[in-house]
Amino acid sequence: MAAAVLTAGFAAMLVLNLPGQMSYDSVSQLFDGRFGAYNSWHPAVMAWLLGLFDSLLSGTALFVMFEAAMLALAFILSLRRNTGWGAVPVALGIVLTPQFLLYQGTVWKDVLFADAFVFSFALLARAVLERGGRRLVLFILFFLALSLAALARQNGLLLLPVGALTFGLATAGSSIWRGAMRAMAALLMMLALVIGANLLLAFRGDGGEGLRSEIRLAQIYDLTGAAKEGFPLSLLRHGDPLLAAAIEQKGVRAYSLQMQDTLEPLLPAQITQGAVAAQWRGLLLTRPDIYVRERAGVFWQVVATPDIAACHPAYVGIDGDGAQLKALGLTARIRPADAKLAVYARAFMGTPVLSHLAFGVLAVGLLVLYLRRRGRTDIAMAGMLAGALTFTSSFFFVSVACDYRYLYPLDLAAMLALFHFFAAPSSKLTKI
Repeated sequence: MAAAVLTAGFAAMLVLNLPGQMSYDSVSQLFDGRFGAYNSWHPAVMAWLLGLFDSLLSGTALFVMFEAAMLALAFILSLRRNTGWGAVPVALGIVLTPQFLLYQGTVWKDVLFADAFVFSFALLARAVLERGGRRLVLFILFFLALSLAALARQNGLLLLPVGALTFGLATAGSSIWRGAMRAMAALLMMLALVIGANLLLAFRGDGGEGLRSEIRLAQIYDLTGAAKEGFPLSLLRHGDPLLAAAIEQKGVRAYSLQMQDTLEPLLPAQITQGAVAAQWRGLLLTRPDIYVRERAGVFWQVVATPDIAACHPAYVGIDGDGAQLKALGLTARIRPADAKLAVYARAFMGTPVLSHLAFGVLAVGLLVLYLRRRGRTDIAMAGMLAGALTFTSSFFFVSVACDYRYLYPLDLAAMLALFHFFAAPSSKLTKI
């Protein structure tokens, strides 16, 4: 019955969203993928996959189906022949959330990352139950899926050591040494996959200009928050006086804990990267207390989303650069069905259903339960939850906006872990 609910849910999601909801970033990445020049503002693997599927069927429909297939398989891998009825209401609740009905139909790297991430650990959980060739295939798919997740977001690299350690623990048996060696081998293999893929994709990249600009803007964002608290920008006044004046005279008034976008229009066209980096290091070395307070405020916005309406919890339609839309044969639009889907998603604002904090609490609780239960598949699920919490924690240092989609992997991991908990109760598992 749980399988029927999930099947109906996935079918409904595809019907409601295909060929896919596309924001400005989505259009830009499809443009890069179709014409084979990757902008380093975004991970290149997203554009490459969009271009690959676009070459088979114009547009994003196949890409959305590929993403959804990974999530569907993650749930299917959790099912057992003796799965109880308790999994049915959990499955129904999941497929009715906006994180499922809307986000799975949106062309975002955040969704690609989240789906590949939870799929990888579902593969690992299933692999420990199998033997022979089937087990080997599942392990290989685990490595590939987790490597794809690491390629899809810069801070996704944090998942590789978590995944490698989980693999070692899940396959160690009674030998800690064997588990440690397997974890190290797994980490080295996945690092080789990710580095190799990035090197190949870099041949069509812009040399990393986008990434360098992102780092510079993030540092300026931190410095503006510090200046708002009275931190003197003495090094910046010497190295880039125009930028220092822009921050002190206009930036501190426009500064928002919710997003850095309010600052960008105020910045001079030319910015001295060395001066920005030197002043940012000076902030960390001389006033780490200010840095921590500023980062804590930004982190709270992305985790708790106290003003969730400002954090874009429901995006529908197609929008993007006019020239890129024209080149792709697309037009900006919001269909009546899209508008209704947005209304449905926004109805959950202010409830635990659309709350990273609620899913974070659920993830921590499930992590404790899995570590106590210690069934054969539970190490993999615990690793997935640990990975989601680690990824979430990284936003203390890198967050520059509170967009709800950024922590979407946390919500999805908690959902899959909850479903798995009911789909494979402890009485039907062999302890390890």
